[in-house]
Amino acid sequence: MNNESTDIFKDTLDSVKTSIKQSGLIAKLLPLENNNRIFAAYKLPEKQISLIAEVPTKFVKFEKQFESKGFSVTNKKKDTNNDVTQVIISLIDNNYKDVFFEITELFIKKIKNIKDDRDFYNILIERIEIYSNFFDKHSKQGLLINAQQGLYAELDIMENFFIKYFNIPLTLEMWQAPQSGLHDFTYKGVSMEVKSTHKFPAQDVSISSEFQLNDKRVSNLYLAVLEVKRGSIGGESIREKIEKIRELIASQNSELNTKFNDLLNKYGYYDAHSHNYYVSFKTNLVHYYKVVENFPRILPDRILDGVKSIRYKIDLNKCVNFITEGSSIKQNFKDVV
Repeated sequence: MNNESTDIFKDTLDSVKTSIKQSGLIAKLLPLENNNRIFAAYKLPEKQISLIAEVPTKFVKFEKQFESKGFSVTNKKKDTNNDVTQVIISLIDNNYKDVFFEITELFIKKIKNIKDDRDFYNILIERIEIYSNFFDKHSKQGLLINAQQGLYAELDIMENFFIKYFNIPLTLEMWQAPQSGLHDFTYKGVSMEVKSTHKFPAQDVSISSEFQLNDKRVSNLYLAVLEVKRGSIGGESIREKIEKIRELIASQNSELNTKFNDLLNKYGYYDAHSHNYYVSFKTNLVHYYKVVENFPRILPDRILDGVKSIRYKIDLNKCVNFITEGSSIKQNFKDVV
């Protein structure tokens, strides 16, 4: 088998031979160079699709078993060597099979050249968090229309601002939204929050917390508001936008697509749902604002004790005095690069 196969887990799983008389885990080592710790397996008699990763027991800190909506994670010491623990990730709802394969294949791409045991374990834990985030938060159909528009807006800013003016590795480093960053794009104290609206002209945008427009922890904070047309002729679905950016990345360094895909997964986008993303989007205008003193917003230090969460809208008509140019934002980012 070609070690560069994008379906190495699925292909290995397909080669695992099982029978109705068997029980327990029936596993096969993935055919990766120098691999002796990652297996594709079936858990019998349920025939649950499973990934087994072997790690040093001394690193394992989490509980022996937990179960989410669509998958479970267990760990047990290896029968033949108690210094090794098998972490077993099993799919328990086959409706999510394609997404499970997608997350697993990306994990394999990330760890296939990792030799350090601690690094391997840390990436494994990160992957378990991605499984958990997906199964707990996302539907079988994928992102809803407003979430699609939000992702489109960030990708449009990525393509037409950050990739245009900065290199791709730096752009991917700046994109913090998928990792629950304080702001959508940030680098060395300069940040940009991205919002979108499909109402023309843009009148207001929703702010999801008291932290989104908080400039107290950064040196400069900007707000980009995109007027986005839905169902527009000449527009792009998020699937098409993502493929466009993947091709752009591949033209410079195809290996960076692994990082891009990983960020997309953390955001909640999976190729397994791509057939559901048929609504097209097109940016009409981008409005930039500099968030400084007296910008309309709610800040953490102005909230009374007992208030647990904040969601509000800002009136863009009251923000005209804070309008700025994309060129000055570009220069501000360049000053810290």
